[in-house]
This record gives sequence, structure tokens and C-alpha cells, in this order.
Amino acid sequence: MKTSELRKWLDEKGWYYTEDENFILLGGSFARVVVYKKAYRIDFKESSILSERSLELYKKFIEYYETPPSEREDEKKYYFEFGDKIDKKDKKRYLNLNTSSNGFFFHHDWEDVEDLEEGGISFKGEFTQQEIDDFPQEIKGAIECGFLRKMEVDT
Repeated sequence: MKTSELRKWLDEKGWYYTEDENFILLGGSFARVVVYKKAYRIDFKESSILSERSLELYKKFIEYYETPPSEREDEKKYYFEFGDKIDKKDKKRYLNLNTSSNGFFFHHDWEDVEDLEEGGISFKGEFTQQEIDDFPQEIKGAIECGFLRKMEVDT
């Protein structure tokens, strides 16, 4: 299980947590649980109360625990901004790939979208470093010259 999947599950189930680069901490009156991101380790406070809800939580933590730490993090993704404000409406434009034609174009959004109203196409605007390394030379040149700014996608 990826850390991003665990975060999403915690959010959906309404669990309050904090996190840093090393662990996820669940606090509150019911228990304190520390889940380590880079190690096979979960610490449960002795006074943890077992309920149906917390049992579901513990099962999810065990599923996360069983994932090797090296496989828990998603590969970083990036998007590319073009210029500061390039049109009359002061909207930024972002590099996107038409997944049907493999052609690049600029759009007002960078998040992956399918069946776009503007023609029924699917596009992606988030790219892994490997995908960036495989960009055509023209796109790489625009990045190197600073016409396109590489921005990390927040997870």
C-alpha cells in the first residue's frame, strides 16, 4: 500500500492525523498510533481502546506495514507552467499530452482529465521523471530555456 493510499483512506474515514517525512501519527483520546514510513514498525499506545472502528484502522495499518518501505512512496510527478500570464484573461497555461494522439498542447489545467468537453479528448499533465526524460527534444529545449517551468505535484 502506498502512503498516498493510506492518507486517502484516513481522510475518507475521518481519522485525524499529522505526518512528517518519517511517520504518520494518529492522536486523540482513543489512542496514539505511530506508523513509520521508512521502517517495518508501528507503535500503539498501551491504552488503545479496541472498537470496530479502531479494528478497521489497525487492519489498514497492518496492510501498510506489510508493504516494503521502499515501495510505499509514489514516484514523484511534475507539471509544467508556460509563462506567467500569457493570455488576456490572466490565466496560466500548462503543458499537456493528448493521450490519443501523443501530441503536446497547452491548456488552462494540468490535472489529468478524461473526456474533456472541448472535443472529447483525454489528456495528462502530470509526468514522472522517466516520462520527462522521454519527451521530444523540442519540449526538452523549452524546459532547458526556461519557457516551461517544472513544478512538483503535491501529493
